[in-house]
Amino acid sequence: MDVTVMDELLSPGEALAPLEDDLVEAEDGADQRPAEDGADQRPLTECDFCQHRRAEIDRLLEENRALKCELEERKMDEQFLKDNNVKVKYYTGLPDFEVVMGVLACVGPYLTQTSRVLSPFQMLFLTFIRLRLNLPTQHIAHLFHVDRRTVSSTFSNIIDGLHKRVSPLINWPGQDALKVTMPHQFVEAFGKRVAVILDCFEIFTQRPSNLKAQAQSYSY
Repeated sequence: MDVTVMDELLSPGEALAPLEDDLVEAEDGADQRPAEDGADQRPLTECDFCQHRRAEIDRLLEENRALKCELEERKMDEQFLKDNNVKVKYYTGLPDFEVVMGVLACVGPYLTQTSRVLSPFQMLFLTFIRLRLNLPTQHIAHLFHVDRRTVSSTFSNIIDGLHKRVSPLINWPGQDALKVTMPHQFVEAFGKRVAVILDCFEIFTQRPSNLKAQAQSYSY
């Protein structure tokens, strides 16, 4: 029977109620509508948020661990030299890491000052780098992340400690041994007037404006 005829047969105020199956089908159809532009329109539940949060936390923790490992590798401390005798030889001139630690144990009690920034090992390591490679003070300050004045004071302190402990071990050769090992260039130029050659580090001074003063202060 036509719906229009049914409506006319019903009393005024009554309407044809939709069937429950039609309502269910309509609701199901609304839920199954395709998402626009292929996006997932399903709202995230609390568990979904927890999973996303946990994934982000795990990613940040892994990134933090990687950065810590990189920082430890770049830090100028015991771990930088340990188990790597090539580095030990290059930066200190000593044969292995055990010898470095032996020198530290020998010199440590004679240090007159300590640093709040540098450990005793870093203070000794800094001094070895300065002696071995003759790097500028400012460059060493960048390597150890300290002030330039800290490098200078640390170097002087360690040198004093080394002098107190190591100086008795230095054996000054006799005159005959010095003459035998003298380079022939010095023998030809100076004869027997040279007893010993001192290899010292440079100390920079201000350059005089007077040419004669410049010639007198020139280092050969």
